[in-house]
Amino acid sequence: MSNLARSTGVPLTKTSIGRFRWVVITLVVVVYAVAAADRANIGIALPYIKHDFGLTNTGAGSLASLFFFAYAFGQIPSAFIVKRFGVRTVLPVALLMTSVFTAMHGLVSSVTALKLARIGLGLSEAPLAISCITTINNWFPYRERGTAAGLFLSSNKIGPVLVPPIAALIITIWTWHHIFTAFALPGLVLPFVWLLTVSNNPRESRFVGPGERDLIESSDSPAETATQRESKGHFPRLDRLIRARSVERITTIRRLLTNWNIIGVSLGYFLLAGIINFILTWLPTYLKNVQGLTIVDVGMMSAAPFIGAVLGNLAGGIISDRMLGGRRKPLMVVSCVATIITMYALKSAPHQQQMLAALLFATGALLSLGYSSFCIYPSGLTDRNLFPLATALVNTLGQLGGACTPIITGVLLDHYSWSAVFTTMSIAAAVGFVLLLTIIEPVTTKVD
Repeated sequence: MSNLARSTGVPLTKTSIGRFRWVVITLVVVVYAVAAADRANIGIALPYIKHDFGLTNTGAGSLASLFFFAYAFGQIPSAFIVKRFGVRTVLPVALLMTSVFTAMHGLVSSVTALKLARIGLGLSEAPLAISCITTINNWFPYRERGTAAGLFLSSNKIGPVLVPPIAALIITIWTWHHIFTAFALPGLVLPFVWLLTVSNNPRESRFVGPGERDLIESSDSPAETATQRESKGHFPRLDRLIRARSVERITTIRRLLTNWNIIGVSLGYFLLAGIINFILTWLPTYLKNVQGLTIVDVGMMSAAPFIGAVLGNLAGGIISDRMLGGRRKPLMVVSCVATIITMYALKSAPHQQQMLAALLFATGALLSLGYSSFCIYPSGLTDRNLFPLATALVNTLGQLGGACTPIITGVLLDHYSWSAVFTTMSIAAAVGFVLLLTIIEPVTTKVD
């Protein structure tokens, strides 16, 4: 029974508990979908940028990677900024800056200026990820965080779903420059919506009643979390297989930096995020040069893995919360195994468009089943105050993986072939699988 129910003697019902937290996650999804579109639009423009500026594959990959390097290095500083100033202040400023640097992509006339725009975009978007994940941690009870994280990371794929067909249409009418100026517009309006709607936490919000606040805050207690998980499924064999353990919550930075579970999940995320960014950056080029598709067909086909990814993220969050009792590790492992297979299958991808679209859809869906669990996994190991830094560490490694992959792809293409690229991605997923076997599943937790 919750604290509010104990104090009043009246049990809380669904009608007495508000649902404003779902309004908050809706806005998080919209904000991050816009941010994801701003980073994804270079994939469609890259063949044209490469042609206009005379870039090699390695040079084009390096250009795309600059965003991810800047984004990665901005994660930990962003965690401290968010902790100091709060998401209500940090997110709107970061989103405005994201729009400014997106627009700059379409206004520059040199490779150097384009590189500076990529770096600026990466640094601007870094606080957005930390702000969104921190908002989920502050606004949702533990038993709903997997679903909320799935919604959040699905927004990361909604952008790439929308970008290819819209960007392809823009190119057919104008030039690649107009892609960036067009996609900069939504980020000029959304910051003001956020300021009017979302507070740092439920207690500061005028839209949240005591019942919803009590649900969010009290259901994160260790004893209640254990009970919730038990009631949602008792899987002794699964728990032995995934090395479920009762752990003490991490409350110090020193313990956080030396905890193998945090390190292991970060390295796994490094590899899977790299594969996601390979698809994001190089898939349009592959479809245009290898599959011989028109720019319109490239735009439509490039959306296929991200449509699958949206569904995969949503399904993964719901399965993790409601069917697996909040266990995060199983679906992370499933994603790695599935990605080993799909990356290898793409070596011999069919030229028949319907079959290729189905394979790309399956690739995105299966890779994303456990993708949201990587970012929310630290919440089972750390207290709320340390969570922003923990997720920043995980995201830093993930984005470094995302930064390395476009460059590695360019080098492989300049010296080998697409077959070598897909084999490398399959091996990366296999290494991720091995790493995940070494971490535990924190089924029950207790605070120091």
